[in-house]
Amino acid sequence: MNGAEVDIDCGDVLNCTKCNNGNSCKENSDCESGNCVDGICCDTPCGGPCASCRAALTGKPDGMCAALKAGTIVPGSNCEFKGGCGAVIGTCRCDDGVKNGNEADVDCGGTCGNQTCRLGQLCNAGTDCKNMKCVDGVCCESNCMGQCQACNKPGVPGLCTKSAGVNPECPQGKACSSAGQCVAYTAICNGPSDCATGFCKDSACTLCSDDADCGQGNVCLGGFCGESNLSFGMPCFSDKMCGSGQCVDGVCCATACTGLCMACSASYHGDSTMNGTCLPIQAGLDPHDECSGPGNTATCSGVAVNGNSSCGTN
Repeated sequence: MNGAEVDIDCGDVLNCTKCNNGNSCKENSDCESGNCVDGICCDTPCGGPCASCRAALTGKPDGMCAALKAGTIVPGSNCEFKGGCGAVIGTCRCDDGVKNGNEADVDCGGTCGNQTCRLGQLCNAGTDCKNMKCVDGVCCESNCMGQCQACNKPGVPGLCTKSAGVNPECPQGKACSSAGQCVAYTAICNGPSDCATGFCKDSACTLCSDDADCGQGNVCLGGFCGESNLSFGMPCFSDKMCGSGQCVDGVCCATACTGLCMACSASYHGDSTMNGTCLPIQAGLDPHDECSGPGNTATCSGVAVNGNSSCGTN
């Protein structure tokens, strides 16, 4: 590097070629790309307080525009009080669509603020949740205190739902009935009415194995005979409990309700008078993870379009 060069054999506009990305520079005209950023030639103009072209700041190669290392605090920037810079270029950590730092879930809790996590999102304490209810590690619709209830079941995060069958929460010799209670399921019997399970075999109460064990109009649910043909809006955890044959979001639903950002539970769509009816999920929620993703902070829009809904930006 000599003469008027700004890096080895480049940047002297009279005698040398322009510098490649990653070479040192003083001004845009020194670079083949036309972008001199942070004193080196960069592949893009790379603007904004949370982006750089220097490897020491991003962990990427010199000359590649990338996000500053997640959590970097740039004084005076709009990210200073939002967890610092995010994992996605041009975002703050509390807006980058990635669970990082000490966040309880994506862009909520921890340094992203108390009472910021939505229904169904992960939480560490009630203070992480907008409704102050953290149960089974998720923000829950209620305190969900029953022994045979949980708020973190797959497909229905944040909804307090029942289960049937052997459950570690029940004492030895008891299991969850189809009504969601811990009951003793072994006894001497003369008929099904003597048994909590609803199934008497060889004068002994036992768990059912299929619907045929339970008699007409009943179904076998986790070893317990239970009622079928439940009406819309009734709590359920199996399609065969419902007259419609559709258990959606923990309630019997009039339809399969498979559209984008649609739900049958009033806890998701917000209309308590229409529990069991497929309606758009409330704006700001995304319980089925249909809208979220790395760098995407969208949630359901709450707007119905031709019987469907959509994702919208927070």
